[in-house]
Amino acid sequence: MRRYLVMTESRFPHEIVAAFRGIETQGNPWGLSQEKRAEWTDGLAIPLMAEVEDPGQIDALYWVGCLGSYDRRNQKTSRAFVTLMKRAGVNFAILGTEETCTGDPARRLGNEYLYANVARHNIETLNQYKPRRIVTQCPHCYHNLKKEYPDFGTVGYEVLHEAEFLDELRRAGRLRFEKPLAERITYHDPCFMARHDGKWDSAQALLDAIPETELEEAAESKNRTYCCGAGGGCFWKEEVGGTRINEHRLRQLTRTKSETISVGCPFCMTMLEDAVKAHSLEETIRVRDLSELLADAMDPAPATDAAEMPRPGKLLD
Repeated sequence: MRRYLVMTESRFPHEIVAAFRGIETQGNPWGLSQEKRAEWTDGLAIPLMAEVEDPGQIDALYWVGCLGSYDRRNQKTSRAFVTLMKRAGVNFAILGTEETCTGDPARRLGNEYLYANVARHNIETLNQYKPRRIVTQCPHCYHNLKKEYPDFGTVGYEVLHEAEFLDELRRAGRLRFEKPLAERITYHDPCFMARHDGKWDSAQALLDAIPETELEEAAESKNRTYCCGAGGGCFWKEEVGGTRINEHRLRQLTRTKSETISVGCPFCMTMLEDAVKAHSLEETIRVRDLSELLADAMDPAPATDAAEMPRPGKLLD
């Protein structure tokens, strides 16, 4: 139905026009320069796949995603994840400017033609390097690369979410979390991981491994998790009428009386932080990605970054 409205009748919210154009021309929904996609890596000495002598020897290709590459808040997650992989001795690389949006927003919003073109372009890049494993902190990228790209013809790579990959490293003894974090934490299960793929054990195990944390599970967790409000392409348009979904989800999570809401998705990060700010709860509730918490449990001082990027949807006005 949505494809028919978008592709046949050209009926869709005006806000998403810029997202379609940005994906088509610059490989990201904001239309930001593709040449700036890897600027977040400054000072981290992360190799590019194009510079690796033998891509087959790489342990994992790190697929950063658009939010992890461009959004200032989610760049902190990318840097924390890199810190953990380096600590564990993982031989990884990124695509840099060769990486583009997976096309997920286009498909969820009904623009199947754009999605197919983007998917084929990315698959050509992946088939060139033939990575054995791809790891990403974005469940939307995870789902596309693992479940939807095979319909367009891909090499036989394995795709893992950050939680799966980091828990694998923990169980192998390559990551140890020894610094106590005396916090009450609740984990918000991303829809694409929990409801679509039935995966939540790794995130729970990682949080349990941090000393002195008190993990509180919301009633709406695991396969009963509730959308942050970004699903179905709604991240790229404004909600009209009723209670905002991100604020409704925040109320569910705050019933656990947790000081920290942990997430495993950059979209959930933005939506839940927006809800926290909307209710002026910044002094009492923090939203942190799983990788950020784990890096804090290993390092005495968390990394700091520049001011946050404006809410992505606002850039489309």
